[in-house]
Amino acid sequence: MNRIILISVLIIVCSFVWAQDSKFGAGIIYSDPSGINAKCWLDSKSALDLSLAWTEDNHIHNTVISADYIWHTNSIDDGNVANLVAYLGLGFRADSHPDANNQNSDNSSVKLRTPIGFDLLFHDIPMDLFLEFVPMMQFQPVSEADFRMAIGIRVWPFR
Repeated sequence: MNRIILISVLIIVCSFVWAQDSKFGAGIIYSDPSGINAKCWLDSKSALDLSLAWTEDNHIHNTVISADYIWHTNSIDDGNVANLVAYLGLGFRADSHPDANNQNSDNSSVKLRTPIGFDLLFHDIPMDLFLEFVPMMQFQPVSEADFRMAIGIRVWPFR
């Protein structure tokens, strides 16, 4: 049930973004777990970054949704082919997975995320590549720190 809610929220948010004909890109993200990623530029420096991922371990499904507000620096390198920008963000990650001993029980958690990364924005090709490092802190049901890295690619159909 939680998976359906998470997927529905992502679809609704993306549809509003798409309908506004804004700078919207979608693609894939490779991390633990891997999935789909969407980014919408809010202005020239800030963006909303959303990911939906899933994994299966020992027949136990885990669904992860993350949402981050991202702030970009000025271009680090203005190349002929692409611009390289750094970014810093703040957001959350919600994990939903059943208990290994009781499939009807839900072990959900929410983590505070602070993604730090680099985005390679191509001039003439409607796509970008990104690499990010993400320290996280979980407060419930137990307090613990976590760290993830991710790489991804997005296409920009309206650019």
